[in-house]
Amino acid sequence: MRLERIKCKPLERAKNLCVSQSYIVGCTGQKAAIMDKQLNLIHTVEGLDYVYSAEVSPDETKLLLISNGNRFYIVDMHTFEKKRITVKAPYNHNLEGQGCWSFDGKAILIPVQRSTGYINSTLRRYCVDDFDKYEDYLADKYYINGISRIDTNNTYFLTGYNRQENNRTYFIYFDGTAFREFPLETSGNMIAPTATVDMEKGVVTLSSIAGCRQFTLEGKAIQTISHPAPKDKTLRASDAFIHLFDGDTEKQNRLKEVSKSLGLEDISAPDYITKHDFSSCGTYIYLASESGFYLLDASTGDILATVSEEYGVQNFEELAPGFIAIATWTGVKLYKLCDR
Repeated sequence: MRLERIKCKPLERAKNLCVSQSYIVGCTGQKAAIMDKQLNLIHTVEGLDYVYSAEVSPDETKLLLISNGNRFYIVDMHTFEKKRITVKAPYNHNLEGQGCWSFDGKAILIPVQRSTGYINSTLRRYCVDDFDKYEDYLADKYYINGISRIDTNNTYFLTGYNRQENNRTYFIYFDGTAFREFPLETSGNMIAPTATVDMEKGVVTLSSIAGCRQFTLEGKAIQTISHPAPKDKTLRASDAFIHLFDGDTEKQNRLKEVSKSLGLEDISAPDYITKHDFSSCGTYIYLASESGFYLLDASTGDILATVSEEYGVQNFEELAPGFIAIATWTGVKLYKLCDR
């Protein structure tokens, strides 16, 4: 097998993307490129602040764009009119791109943050027709670092550190009314995890710098997934933030200088898995890591194809069977799975 690169200019500067039934949206931080599934550019949303997270509403009439800062945007997918909503004090700390649409598309669920010596979250459900109307849940109980919809059972899945239990990691399920909360059967917390939920198999896969681990839906440990071919990595702290200063060489150089003075450049670090999931056909495993993207045989675990990336792969999305988008700090790149 091999992965053949497909050029796509609208995604060349994007750092992340989302995929819906009809659309592909790539986010650069300052812009969001909206494309159809044939890779035709429909519209570019400009004037954004540090936006790397997007989600199309269930009826595909609106686009949610969430900043790493304390604001988010709603874009009408017909008129492309943009509305900016700023989260006010005291919950005006960075949103870190976390949030999702409600199942009916009438609300947006966002973990808003505030600082009380450390960062606490409150899950807020905004009314799309009037953003001055909202309901708050789980006030200051967790630092919530992940939220998504599970369509198979109309439930929202959250991950978070319980501030009342020494930052123990929890799985949290919300049906719109009640919460079910399960502590993970593992010590310590997992920094900035990426979670994939397989309801059919009853498995949650968490990938983070602490490792790639699988749990039952109730948080019981199943197994640790090892990297199939880890490569030695040299990490630079500046690489994690340099994209925030795209186009400003002076600030990028200054960031590198500060990072070097603090001893945070050229650090030897292990290659770790950033995301792990099955292909829609179930034949392959897609694996992203700090060294690149790997296509694995789902039955044997053998590596079928690889794409090396100097700064790693932070995310991937399957656009269609055999058609993959991988997100890197140097742009979103598309690949088609081909026989040799």
